[in-house]
Amino acid sequence: MKIYTITPGFDERIIDRIKAFFDCGHELLQLRDKYADMDETCRFIETVKKVSSGYDQAKLILNFSNNFELNGEPLVDLFELAGIQQSTAKNSDFGDFCPSGKFNILSCHSEKDIKLAKDAGFSAATLSPVYYTLSHPEQTKVL
Repeated sequence: MKIYTITPGFDERIIDRIKAFFDCGHELLQLRDKYADMDETCRFIETVKKVSSGYDQAKLILNFSNNFELNGEPLVDLFELAGIQQSTAKNSDFGDFCPSGKFNILSCHSEKDIKLAKDAGFSAATLSPVYYTLSHPEQTKVL
């Protein structure tokens, strides 16, 4: 995996940028909007699924900060997504949120988080911030 991009929100105005991302041959796109409700989440996933269906390499990851289930069915299964990304800030008991065979990624913001990802058996971890960022103003130490 060379580039792992995260959507800035569920805004259909970025669909052309998503197409360009996949046109360049990139694979992994995280669908994230920390404030979206279930209807908005499902509509955006459906839209991006239509766009990404024309790209064999496209893999969609749902950020766990969004709703995870619809009527008891995990969105990762309902929409046949490649996996989920979870955050230690949102969850301390990870349970079986992600079916086996799918990406199960943990957002890490400290050495402790990295150890947690390894010990809990996540398939991957992201590490941030590498540089100071406005998205995590509370984090004064970059990693």
